[in-house]
Amino acid sequence: MPLYAALPVFDSAQGRMFLAFSEDARRTHAANPRLGELEPELQRAREERFVSHDVPTDGGTTTMAVPVLVDDTRVGVIATLAFQTTLREPDLIPVRKELDRAAAELSARVRADIAVRDGQSR
Repeated sequence: MPLYAALPVFDSAQGRMFLAFSEDARRTHAANPRLGELEPELQRAREERFVSHDVPTDGGTTTMAVPVLVDDTRVGVIATLAFQTTLREPDLIPVRKELDRAAAELSARVRADIAVRDGQSR
């Protein structure tokens, strides 16, 4: 992906994670029939807080993403790319654990920054 390129919202784990956790993203794409088709997957993403998406058309990659949440509000998404499609479930487990760890660390950092900011504004 070129620097500053937008990832495809329907065909990347990151895009699907934004669709799952963002009312604005769903509103923006409400007219696209793919949004309705993806709703079961988006519901699963909200429940599991993980998306894995194979993209065989780009030479074979798998994108995986988790949300960065602060008090159940999405503040970002952390994702990774594997240059291989159809990773088996056992292969996804360690990647997901690392994504979850990174998201938890970032969430804690954002929460701490908010607390400092709010403490300074008083």
